[in-house]
Amino acid sequence: MRRALACAALLALLVIAGCAPKKPSVALAGPQFPDFIFPAPIAAASGQAGGQRDAWTALQNGNIGAADKQLNRLLQRSPSDASLVAGLGYVSLARHDLAQALTRFDQATTPLIVRTIADHRGESMAKNAAIIRFPGPKP
Repeated sequence: MRRALACAALLALLVIAGCAPKKPSVALAGPQFPDFIFPAPIAAASGQAGGQRDAWTALQNGNIGAADKQLNRLLQRSPSDASLVAGLGYVSLARHDLAQALTRFDQATTPLIVRTIADHRGESMAKNAAIIRFPGPKP
């Protein structure tokens, strides 16, 4: 009697285990956008480096919306951080919005070019910002 009860219990457990929902197997995949280069955070915004890395990880995992939200949130706190603007350029590129990506990359590189020229000449950025103009799209 005891043996029959143990067998029945074991059989019931096997049936219940067989009916449980299966966990999907997780395939280890590489980054979604392996050609994208991580825009290193600038030193002044190093407090936001973790948030920027989280946004980059989200982008590389294919979660473009989360990356966009995180980068925009960080950009509100540091509007002059070119690495965040470049990150948004990669988000636009991932969305296949090439015009917006180009605009973002231009925005990210313009301050660097102006700062480099200003440093080279020993002048202020404001003076050189008026000199450098990037041509817009041709009509």
